[in-house]
Amino acid sequence: MDGDCEGLMSEAILIGDEQGMVIYSEQVPEIAQDPNFEAALAMLK
Repeated sequence: MDGDCEGLMSEAILIGDEQGMVIYSEQVPEIAQDPNFEAALAMLK
């Protein structure tokens, strides 16, 4: 892969609470796949 994604293997989302605890995490298998943004946003409600 060339450009901005060169050398990247995957994407991840981490959401933490006020105490610094991870309340949501997701890592997709490869950079071309998007994480489930809707699930991540639902954790913020």
